[in-house]
Amino acid sequence: MDIDDGDTIIIKINLCYFRDYRSGAITDPRILKALLTILTNQFHNLKIYLIESDATATFVDLLFEWLDINQVASKFGAKPINLSNQPFIIKKFSTAKIFKNQRIPKLLEDSHFFISLAKMKTHSLTGVTGILKNQFGCIVEKRKVKYHPFLDEVIADVNLAFKPDLSIIDGNIAMEGIAGPVWGSPRMERIFLAGEDPVAVDAFMAKLMGFNPKKIRHIKLAGALKIGNVNYKTESDYINLIQKFQFNKFDQLFMNTVNFFKNYF
Repeated sequence: MDIDDGDTIIIKINLCYFRDYRSGAITDPRILKALLTILTNQFHNLKIYLIESDATATFVDLLFEWLDINQVASKFGAKPINLSNQPFIIKKFSTAKIFKNQRIPKLLEDSHFFISLAKMKTHSLTGVTGILKNQFGCIVEKRKVKYHPFLDEVIADVNLAFKPDLSIIDGNIAMEGIAGPVWGSPRMERIFLAGEDPVAVDAFMAKLMGFNPKKIRHIKLAGALKIGNVNYKTESDYINLIQKFQFNKFDQLFMNTVNFFKNYF
């Protein structure tokens, strides 16, 4: 990791709803502790911020408290930050498809190293959710549901602004099923993925889960925007260790239709 003593480190966690970590839906406090232990043992006087933003159905300050993130942060001298309450600047991204003007919290703009700590999950709208979708939570607006009709495009666009330096996927307790990423079924896999290229990491994750990464639209779009490369190189043989995650494409079509009517009527 390209980190020096005293640097400002941003860790994007995943707190999508009021779920216990054993559901596989949210950041596992035990895994977060492990990452913070590594960082604080290797480097001194780091300024570490754990970030998430308000979502359509949640206020993240409540999640910080209810899901033990405040307690974990306090132990390591880290600070949970609600991006929705942070000052920001506006940047333009000419290559973006939908999200050309993005609000960038100054905290991230001034940081030295950005880590995305994501979960391995299925998603009713995008097929899978990993590193790239994790940055969707960097959007400071609360009512993010308005982006669901073109979610894949927005996910890719957001990563133009919030590309992580290190991508870590926690698949210790993963999630499968059409009800992911919140209400799917937990699945114990005991696997972790990490890399410098968020597109490659997500592509490998999708392959492990039984999906064709070149057919996962937001992964494909992110590759086209040069955020990373869909063609990955691995340093492990995990590719044969996981069976296909449960996910029914007919159920996905139904859920897409339901979400369309919920969003517009």
